[in-house]
Amino acid sequence: MAEKFFTEAVEKVFPKNRLVIIAGGKFGSGEMSFMSDLDVVFILPDKLKESKPVFEKKIPDIQKNMLDANGNPVFTVDLKLRPEGKSAPLLMTESEYEVYLEKRLSVWEVMAMTRFRSIFPSKRINDALSRTLQSYKLAHPAINEISSLYGKVIQSKSYFHETDVKTGDGGMFAVEFLVQTLVIAHLDKLHNFLPNTVPGLVDKLRENGILSEESADEIKESYEFYRMIEFSNYTSLSKTSHKIPHDERELESLSAHLDFKNADEFLDSLKSRMRRMSSLFKKIIAELTEASG
Repeated sequence: MAEKFFTEAVEKVFPKNRLVIIAGGKFGSGEMSFMSDLDVVFILPDKLKESKPVFEKKIPDIQKNMLDANGNPVFTVDLKLRPEGKSAPLLMTESEYEVYLEKRLSVWEVMAMTRFRSIFPSKRINDALSRTLQSYKLAHPAINEISSLYGKVIQSKSYFHETDVKTGDGGMFAVEFLVQTLVIAHLDKLHNFLPNTVPGLVDKLRENGILSEESADEIKESYEFYRMIEFSNYTSLSKTSHKIPHDERELESLSAHLDFKNADEFLDSLKSRMRRMSSLFKKIIAELTEASG
């Protein structure tokens, strides 16, 4: 549904659309929830580079064409997702994007590529992305950067006496970081990312002997459990939040919706799972660090 709304909005703003558009994040992997934005990258064919200011000015109009009858966004397009950072230009030409891939790509952006999917494709850009992934080698400094980035996410999003199933230590971010890190560490063995959902990537890691059966099952079960909490927060409490509620009645309602006997059983299960995912992430980072010399 999200892709249908988005493509229709693009075609209203650009009736003869010639932009190259790549979906990323959960939009790219087809795992969107009630809280997901549409992560997209916009690229302009070189032959239209003289018209770049015109295209760039009109891109925000895509969001204006994704409103419901009350004027509220049906989905929100994240216009801050830009190759060179939030303050960079919204639009790059094909040549500019190729240079960026070759010379200025950071490790977290390589991780993000594991979820890329072309909506309005370009063979030139698809080939450039393939070359980038095929030639990428996960070196020691990049592993340290992943570990540091994970630590920053956990610290910046931690709150006293709150459990966040997305950004809490061992939560959904840990699962995503873990899986994406393993993928980019073993690109020589993984030639096809589709389906590029987290469970799909875990299966590929298992099939190629990178993850054990036990670890693969644990990761998939944890990821689905976190997503079910996210879904139940919305359906049982009408909350678009990754945080576990403080209110006792809300917590009991959420626990019952997830088929637990009571809140204590639910919280024990959640915290135990998050501890295991945190330990597994740190174990894999340590193993990759040792292997990189």
